[in-house]
Amino acid sequence: MRKLSDYQFHEQIGMSYSWLLYKAVSILNQEQVLIKTSRNQASPHAKAELIHEYYLLKELDLTGGVLKPVALKKGKEIPYLVMEFFDGIPLSDWMKGNPAFDVNRYLKMALQLTSILSAVHQHHIIHKSLHLDNILYDNDTNQLKLTGFHQSTTLSKETPQADITPYQIGEVISVSPEQTGRMNRAIDYRTDLYSLGVLFYQLATGRAPFEGKGQAEIIHAHLAQTAVSPDQINPALPTIVSSIIMKLLAKDPENRYQSTYGLKKDLEKCFALFHSEQEVDVFPLAEHDVSPMLEKPNKLYGRGGSELALLMESFERVQHGRPGLVLIPGSAGIGKTALVQHLHTPLLHKKGYFISGKFVQFQKHTPYAPIIELFAP
Repeated sequence: MRKLSDYQFHEQIGMSYSWLLYKAVSILNQEQVLIKTSRNQASPHAKAELIHEYYLLKELDLTGGVLKPVALKKGKEIPYLVMEFFDGIPLSDWMKGNPAFDVNRYLKMALQLTSILSAVHQHHIIHKSLHLDNILYDNDTNQLKLTGFHQSTTLSKETPQADITPYQIGEVISVSPEQTGRMNRAIDYRTDLYSLGVLFYQLATGRAPFEGKGQAEIIHAHLAQTAVSPDQINPALPTIVSSIIMKLLAKDPENRYQSTYGLKKDLEKCFALFHSEQEVDVFPLAEHDVSPMLEKPNKLYGRGGSELALLMESFERVQHGRPGLVLIPGSAGIGKTALVQHLHTPLLHKKGYFISGKFVQFQKHTPYAPIIELFAP
């Protein structure tokens, strides 16, 4: 059992790939708390994640749905995040003991989770780690609490890098396509909406939308495969709720819900229909969905048709064993790099590999710099 001078640890109530969560009691005033600490206590990265979570949340007024930090303590140079007490267990553990599906409870959970995420986004935070282990549920009060802000960011956008993506197999199940770093897309708040869709899918069906033998196989499924509609797995799930989940799971962020507000409006309509003793019928989705900020579409203008098709034709010839080389001429700034980067997604659909190195005007002093960049770790 872990030890900390001011607190007496009791049982462990939760864990993820990176942290452990304990019930504990203050020795000074007998107050109950939760204490989170890293699983790999020798890892500087794991320690930094806990410290980041504390400083991200301590000044924010996120009432109700977020597990709040109380203090950051250290014991033998190991950080411990002391958090408010909440008598719940991770949703992943709750699901194991509650296999029966109930539409009313499901819709209440979905609405509560959407409201919590809405509050997080209103504080300009992208959570980036929405999954079952990071949500605590109190079965007696039906209350949910969100935790796991160790990878969260306050940036409006963030560009991932495929070679340093830190996700372990548990989180890869709920990672968005753009989070993998293999899609030539920046991460924004819509990445959380995808992960919320994965979570809704799991609550509805008891399984993840994409499963595989390893990390690479699951990542490829997120990028290139369409999930089985959840109402095909669970016929008790209303068709319209299944459609909401599938919209959240769209590969392209522009095809998902653009806001938690639009999602919540549709879920509220489903809930009202369910309790009016009417059938939860199909209706147009996202009628109230408006993006909270001006988004620049990730679309290639001017060069995206015939030139991209020519590049794909060249790739298909190489697929059949023929060598190929394509040269793209043009002066700086006319879109050569943007054109090549748009090969990311179609190549992944055909199980191709994409590596890149760039000739930069002011790096002429480095011999073979673009070739070195191609194969850099």
